Amino acid sequence: MNGWLARAERFLYHEANLLDEGRFEEWLALFGSDAYYWMPVSARETRRKNTPSYIDDNVPELELRIRRLYEPTAHTESPRPSACRLISNITLEDEAAKIVRSKLVMHEFRRREFGRDDYRLFCATVRHALQDDGEAFRILWKRVDLFDSEGSLTLMPTPL
Repeated sequence: MNGWLARAERFLYHEANLLDEGRFEEWLALFGSDAYYWMPVSARETRRKNTPSYIDDNVPELELRIRRLYEPTAHTESPRPSACRLISNITLEDEAAKIVRSKLVMHEFRRREFGRDDYRLFCATVRHALQDDGEAFRILWKRVDLFDSEGSLTLMPTPL
């Protein structure tokens, strides 16, 4: 299983790089067709769709979210922010279900033409359920539990 976990680590680093570089279509291609991305308001939640969430999207909803990022009128993404994601503490949480847990720190910077520049910092525990076909992985689901999720957060149009 050590070889599998090493491959999973490389996969998570690759995913983070795609997001940092704004390659959202390529990022979305990592998901299986029935996959979902869930960011509940509370890390204590165990059931999707029955609880407040910052993001609770299936693949078609993620496609729509990505299309909106490229709209010229998407003022929440103008100017486009730059981001740096650091992934660490990658562990195999559930060997049978192929669930990998990691820690994420994401720093986002947005240069403003007028006014103060924006800086945001996100810290989270992230879980991925991965499907391994021997050549590559597909994300079956991704869950992001922000450490300060129950605090006051601003809009999050881009995925963590």
